[in-house]
Amino acid sequence: MILPGLPALMLAPIKTEVEFQNSRNRIDRRVTMRRKVTALALLLAFSSFTFVFSQNKITMASRLNRVVDKVRIKDQQWELRLKVLDQKKAMAGWRSGKQEALVKIFEYDSEAEAITAFRSNERMMTNAGIPAALKNLGDEANLWADKPPRGTALTFRKGTILVLVNADSAQIARKFANYVREQL
Repeated sequence: MILPGLPALMLAPIKTEVEFQNSRNRIDRRVTMRRKVTALALLLAFSSFTFVFSQNKITMASRLNRVVDKVRIKDQQWELRLKVLDQKKAMAGWRSGKQEALVKIFEYDSEAEAITAFRSNERMMTNAGIPAALKNLGDEANLWADKPPRGTALTFRKGTILVLVNADSAQIARKFANYVREQL
């Protein structure tokens, strides 16, 4: 017989302590499983984002290594004598007999910064004379050819990358500048 006025909960069968503990454990396992699945999904999403991002970002080390490999393949007589790496800059120097070439690569955070650095380099080179503008190297390029005792200086910019090449002749400077350009 149902007594009027009693709440429906009071009419539900009373669970034993064991039954109560079992239902609580099931709920806890479901919550724990949901948390694990959510954490795994977030981990997979983050790791795939990092993988895609890192594939698009070429490091300075890989950029310089590609240039070094290119020189090794194309001009085997040139011996690598110097290699310096940093997060935003790299430098490598080669020697072949009495001839030398030095390549410096700088990466800037923005194209505007790279343009400013390119212009600054132009101003520093004013005592070397008027540069010859070059085409097909990057967004802008200049060559100060055969100025003893320093030799030849060539600078070019492509996007956020600024490249400086010093060599004993304009021909060598252009050759090394092209090796770098091909790897950008």
